[in-house]
Amino acid sequence: MKWYRAILIGSLLSIAGIFILASKNENGDMNSISMYFALFLLPVLGINVLNGIYLLLLNKLENKTGKILLSLVPIGILTILSFKKDLTIQGIDGSLTFVTTVTAIALGLTNLYWIISLFKRRPANLL
Repeated sequence: MKWYRAILIGSLLSIAGIFILASKNENGDMNSISMYFALFLLPVLGINVLNGIYLLLLNKLENKTGKILLSLVPIGILTILSFKKDLTIQGIDGSLTFVTTVTAIALGLTNLYWIISLFKRRPANLL
């Protein structure tokens, strides 16, 4: 899978995740849901771009087991951060536990698809 496809899939899953989790948290209030998009869309998309670049760098490895294990590292870090009660950064208004939860789910599905695509590659014909 190409790196830009991973960014696209992760971004679409993140946008859907923001909408689903925000509507669950706010009981369907569209004004509050749009505020979630205003606050958290840029950090989520930034993390997706970083994950796409990370997967591009992982493609340069030869060992498939190493690729698989290293692709799970960002998901593990985001999952651990999503369990913190109060995760704030001074420049962003609001708790970032929502961002880590949404991106852990989206990147988990994206990287799972990337891992599956590793095994579907066929070797080039030598003839």
